[in-house]
Amino acid sequence: MDGEGEVCIDFQDYQIKGPTLVFTSPGQVHRWSRTRGLVGPFKSFTQEFYDGRESPPTSLLEHDFWYPFQTPPVLPLRRKEAASIQFFWKQLELEVPLSKERNEAD
Repeated sequence: MDGEGEVCIDFQDYQIKGPTLVFTSPGQVHRWSRTRGLVGPFKSFTQEFYDGRESPPTSLLEHDFWYPFQTPPVLPLRRKEAASIQFFWKQLELEVPLSKERNEAD
């Protein structure tokens, strides 16, 4: 994400200013508000995506990045870091095309 805005994850508000990665875990309630020019891609991975990599039940929810109680789910980035991630994001788009659906907030 880039721009300014606010994301609410599990009823906790987080401010976004500039390039930022936002993480949500399965089942978390989240919404965007007060967006001012907030733009950026969003990618969601399903349980089925992971189930194809190993026999069910997968170890998906055992990874450390799910439900990090002490760590905020937003990661501000420096412009150089954001540029690197943008490169990898474009590679991902080539492999898995983005949905045509778009949700734009004014």
